[in-house]
Amino acid sequence: MAKSIIYKTCPKCQQTKYLSEFYKSKNTIDGHHGWCKLCCKQAVKAYSQTLRGRMIKQASSHRCYQKPETKEAKRKYQQTPTARAYQKQYREKHKKKIRAYLKNYRNTEKGKRVCNASEQKYRQENKLKRQAKTRVWNFIHNGRMKPASDCICFYCHRAARDYHHYLGYERKHWLDVIPVCRICHKALGKSIA
Repeated sequence: MAKSIIYKTCPKCQQTKYLSEFYKSKNTIDGHHGWCKLCCKQAVKAYSQTLRGRMIKQASSHRCYQKPETKEAKRKYQQTPTARAYQKQYREKHKKKIRAYLKNYRNTEKGKRVCNASEQKYRQENKLKRQAKTRVWNFIHNGRMKPASDCICFYCHRAARDYHHYLGYERKHWLDVIPVCRICHKALGKSIA
């Protein structure tokens, strides 16, 4: 039966110390770094005072700011089918965690600012779309048009949930709509985009 080692001698300071006073390391036989923690800290501090140490520290602090070409490569990768499949799988697996994070984020000051800004941007970019949907809603509310939920999907004949503006959102086509289910509506949105 192998004896467990409790003490170790640091070759730098020549002192025998407990193993808890050595950093763990997978590269050594006993599983601990050769130098004790105190000697390691002193060596790191001394190295950071040298010119090379200062340059490396400064370079590592700037790594958090990604270069434009790195950002572009990351953006291109995220558009690939492999990355999309992984993202979808991750979102499905961590649905509750993501939902809780977003809920907490929207309650922060920064989250409120970001949400308001994106809402304003959406309103400006989709002004006709919002007006067309409001017009349909008003017709439904006033009883001049049946709610989509009372109809069947134009394409798959399931229960409809929404109205689809199949001719676009121009003013003359605001009431040119067909009832569709959520699945078909989503598919139509992707085919248009």
